[in-house]
Parts: sequence; structure tokens; C-alpha cells
Amino acid sequence: MGVYEYYLSSTSTPKTNIKTAWASFEVKESVAATPAAPATATAATPAAATSLSVADVNLYGRLKGKIILRVQSRGEAYYVSVKEKKVFYLGKPEDAFQVIRAQGIGATNNNLAKITIGLTGLSGVDADNDGLPDAFEDAIGTDKNKTDTDGDGFNDKDELVIGYSPLAKAAKLSYDNNFSVAQKGKIFLQVESRGQAWYVNPADGKRYFLARPVDAFSVMRLLGAGIANSDFDKLAGK
Repeated sequence: MGVYEYYLSSTSTPKTNIKTAWASFEVKESVAATPAAPATATAATPAAATSLSVADVNLYGRLKGKIILRVQSRGEAYYVSVKEKKVFYLGKPEDAFQVIRAQGIGATNNNLAKITIGLTGLSGVDADNDGLPDAFEDAIGTDKNKTDTDGDGFNDKDELVIGYSPLAKAAKLSYDNNFSVAQKGKIFLQVESRGQAWYVNPADGKRYFLARPVDAFSVMRLLGAGIANSDFDKLAGK
């Protein structure tokens, strides 16, 4: 019983240690209750933070890095890891965010800048009403209190949409397609900032910002692809 503090730490990149902000949880004294009948575990209602080992290597090769949704069940979402041959159940937003942090790989701002930014599913506080949430602007370096960071007369989000940098006047964004293709399906942690998380969607090669647990969960489900129960069972050897 008591209040406990914790933080998450990632050392995926050599000589780099990413730490999240401190958080806490409380363990209270349990209250005796009349035992209930044990619940029957089924494939449709997996426990939170469940991971399953891959059984079919060929199917894993096709699905690696994807978010899969069990459309013939209850739409449960899973992440097919690129770091290890496992499938991780995303569960609730908090569970999904734990998976994101654990599966994240450290990346520099320079390498992230080589990958096109996906603007679908952005949410959260937007102090300057430019269409970009404050947390997202912190991650990409724009001013969250100005709609036009570089003062060129164009809204920050509008510039990203048409392929121009909101940080420098008349500067077009330049991406590395070969690099982007090689990163598909990976989750990156922004080591030169606050360890913000990004997911490189295999479907379009763009990186999507994963902010708060609820936002990240929403984005990952939005980008998910349906999978039949038969293929899921084949993948996970069930």
C-alpha cells in the first residue's frame, strides 16, 4: 500500500537514454469481497498488455510494423512489432501507450525530418488555432503561440500541407523516400526533444504524431488494417 513514482526509460539508441516525465500510482488496501465466478478467457477479450509470439514467419513478414484490427471479433487492435517477432495487444489507451514507449526506437530530429509528416488524426489543445496542437508544434519546432511561425503570411499547417517549411520563408520541405521506406512500421522516440513518439505508417510511409495516450490510441486505430480471425490465429499460432 502507498503511493509510488515511476518513469519509463529507453536505451534503444547507443549512448542515448530517453526518460519520460515522472508519474505516480497508488496502491490501496484491498477490501474483502464475495468471490465471483472466474471469467472465461477468450480470444475476443484478451488481457491488457498481452503479447503473443509469432508462429507464421511468412505472414509476419507481410504484416510487420502494421496495426491490425480483428474485424470479425470486437475490433481489438494489435501492433505487429518490428523489433521482435511478437504481436502486442493495444487494449486501452494507457496500455497502447506503454506498448508505444516500449517498442520505440531513438531517432534524431535530422532523421525524422527525412520522413513526410502525416496530419490525420491530430488532436489536443491548440493555443494559436492554426490547426496544429501545441504538443505537435513542440515536437516539430514551430511556435505554438503563433499561427505563422516564420512570418511569411501563411498558416503553419497550410505550409505543411503544401510541402513548405513553417520554420523558414519560401523553403520547401525535402524528404528522403528511400530512408522513409526503410522505416515503415517503426515507432520512433524523438531523442533530441522530449522523447515524443511517432509512428511510420506502412500504408503511406508518413510519420504520425503519438501525443497523449488517448490521442496515440486514436491515431493507431485510425491507421489500422483489418485482419480476419483465421489469419490472426495463423499469425499468432492460436
